[in-house]
Amino acid sequence: MSINLRNQDTRGYTFAEVLIVLLCLSVVLSVVAHFGAVWSQRTDKTSFLRVFTEDLLTAQQHALTTGKTVAVRLYAESGRYRIYTVEETLADRTFSTEDVLFQNSAMRSFRFDGEGDIAPFGSIFVTVGGVLYRLTFTIGKGEWYVTKLS
Repeated sequence: MSINLRNQDTRGYTFAEVLIVLLCLSVVLSVVAHFGAVWSQRTDKTSFLRVFTEDLLTAQQHALTTGKTVAVRLYAESGRYRIYTVEETLADRTFSTEDVLFQNSAMRSFRFDGEGDIAPFGSIFVTVGGVLYRLTFTIGKGEWYVTKLS
């Protein structure tokens, strides 16, 4: 009993089979692209607070290591903040005013002195991506922290 392989079709896939595979791939890629875009938007909204707190830590460390005063100025209406000394700008960043909202109009600027202490003390309320946070600057010793309120 021998099998004759010459009568079988060995030319490849049919057009219908290729279309089905391409359709499946396009569906999978569109789902991945959609969820990737949603994740990217969520990351952009929450990354502001991470970058802002890292900049504040850098400012405080710069004040401690150089012994010079470092000022922080918030321009909430124009979506910008600036961290600087008399001689140089340490950070000048922009942010989306649609995603980030500063709610305390009284404390728009503060500074770290040469010992790392903060003046004036108080709190700044900021809404990032619909979540409310409080940045609290305590009296003396340069301590500050972020609290998620909602």
